Amino acid sequence: MKVLKGNTFYVSGATNLGVFVHNDEVYLIDTGTNKNSIKSIFEKFDGKKITVLNTHFHADHCQNDYLAEKLGARILVPKKEYSFFVDGEMEGFYLYGARPTKCLRKSFFSIKPVSPDFLESESIPLKVIDLSGHSPGMVGFLTPDGILFSADVFFSSEILRKYGYPYHSDVGRALARMDEVLKMNFELVVPSHGKPLTDPEKDIKFNKEVIENHLNFLLDNLNQPRSLEEIMGLIGKKFEIVISEGTYYLFRSYVSSLLEYLERTGNIVGFLEEYYLYWKVSSSGVRADVE
Repeated sequence: MKVLKGNTFYVSGATNLGVFVHNDEVYLIDTGTNKNSIKSIFEKFDGKKITVLNTHFHADHCQNDYLAEKLGARILVPKKEYSFFVDGEMEGFYLYGARPTKCLRKSFFSIKPVSPDFLESESIPLKVIDLSGHSPGMVGFLTPDGILFSADVFFSSEILRKYGYPYHSDVGRALARMDEVLKMNFELVVPSHGKPLTDPEKDIKFNKEVIENHLNFLLDNLNQPRSLEEIMGLIGKKFEIVISEGTYYLFRSYVSSLLEYLERTGNIVGFLEEYYLYWKVSSSGVRADVE
């Protein structure tokens, strides 16, 4: 565990965890996937009241909530994402659209359920920031020391180059949230995946550029009708995105979000033909600004 400033700490890992100490209380931001990290935090702060503040429901962020609860912590979650914490298979259901297939019932997409309370109903010494877009109700936390834990509103450039796309369930809202982060006052920002930064502008601009490149590529390639899976193939091959059986569903969700954004901005339309839903550039010929 490393000191960032004052009473704000973080534990680096595949998913970074935040820790803020306030008098006899400890606020743990996310629980991640490493059980040893959670155990060591509880050992270090033995005797103090520990509250888990969840940024959002994705399993790589909250997989150890059950362990923290078992060790005596109180669990707080964004109200909009409550159902995902009380039913461990909801993330898989959300991605699949029905009872999740076998690959979506594995640990990367499922958690052991917990009994949380609503974050919005509690008074905490950290500022809660609406960062929805990556997931429907995602939040970030700004500590009194000026440290912003920004969840997955943006990803480090290194990680983004590795995977080829930044998963967001609402790319329009995610783009807006990134702009809002750039206008915020903080001393340091800690993304959930990547190193702490004094200035995230370079990484955020790269995140936006990747999304905008995908959007513009679709506008250039939907002059003829294409199905969702055809579109996934086009983007995947063009941008050399590698997927597995499980991450197929994340990629599908992301591409669906791109399409929803282009439909909402009047650039494309969807239509049903027999048993297939196709997407194509709007016949109005108006290309709205997607940047």
